[in-house]
Amino acid sequence: RWRQDYFLDYDYDLGSNKGPNNWDRINTGGNEWTQYTADNSINYNLNIRGNVCNDDSRRPSPIYLDAGTEACQDTAEIETRQIQPDTDCGKDTLVFEILPHGLRAYFPRNNRRCDRPTIVLEEFFNGVMVWMDVHVRAEHVVDGRRYDAELQMVHLGTGGQNHQVAFVGVLIEANALEDDAEFQFLLDGWQKVHDDYTTQCENNGRRTLRKKQQQSVKEPQSVKPRFLQGNNYNNNNNKRRTQGGNACMPDRYGRGCEPLGPRKRMFPYNLWPTIYYYRYRGAMTSPPCSDIAHWRVMDRPLSITRRQFKQLATLNASYRDADCKPASAVSTTKENYRPLQRTNDRHFVQHCTYDDFPMQMYQPDEQ
Repeated sequence: RWRQDYFLDYDYDLGSNKGPNNWDRINTGGNEWTQYTADNSINYNLNIRGNVCNDDSRRPSPIYLDAGTEACQDTAEIETRQIQPDTDCGKDTLVFEILPHGLRAYFPRNNRRCDRPTIVLEEFFNGVMVWMDVHVRAEHVVDGRRYDAELQMVHLGTGGQNHQVAFVGVLIEANALEDDAEFQFLLDGWQKVHDDYTTQCENNGRRTLRKKQQQSVKEPQSVKPRFLQGNNYNNNNNKRRTQGGNACMPDRYGRGCEPLGPRKRMFPYNLWPTIYYYRYRGAMTSPPCSDIAHWRVMDRPLSITRRQFKQLATLNASYRDADCKPASAVSTTKENYRPLQRTNDRHFVQHCTYDDFPMQMYQPDEQ
């Protein structure tokens, strides 16, 4: 899915002439996003206008997140459609890649094989997920804290929003006592890519072609259910279904309306540790840094173990070139996060909490 001609010659070392302070000098022609512009796609029209990194007059990302001064404009959680096991793109459809700038997992390019994950943001943005990226450490800082990592789910807008993108950021904290099985699935996918490349280098001495293949990773034998699941979309009528006209108000954990309860979320949205988030209008966090992004950053972190984080950090910096030589573009400290950018009056940071909307409740046979 990723091609060498998508490569942009930048890195994450602050002291480098290719580092974040100099990203505005990077030639961004032919970057991966251009395949979703009007010149190359009939479905998308991303508004990419050259390299705008380090242009403070725009809405750069990432930024410092706090409660802000703006009231939350959202009246409901991020909507995802109801799970359809026979048609949804499952875990076995992911293609895992170790790239120069970090880790990525792709969903299929279109819906011919299966239906890709989708979101709706307050009924004005409909997006389809194309890939997930990982950053070590977290790119966004929340109330003065930078977490250990950040998983970013990238969505392309559809219909009238096909010129924009949406990022859902999941902050990651390495403080759990037990491995998170769903996140381990991602780690296993990237580990297999790493191990295959290593074996190929050892056997052949020289890898002349980076093998692109779908990695099939064994499903976890036991996955602990996540208590916070939140609302999903009903696939039959494409409208959010309410029970009793909000006659019952659940607590922030979805309790108190039994037998009503929240719905389960499809993968990878079941990695969300909460339904509440910070929202703002921003940009891509790597070149070309186009400010065409809707950001939703979950206000609670996903907890993984220290062992999982060490595996993540090692894989994140493990890219090798065609000669099997280490060629990662992460920093000397093995990190790939962009420094915080200056906020301005165009960002409109909002913190959406339980005070703004509760979980959506459903009957047991609809959960």
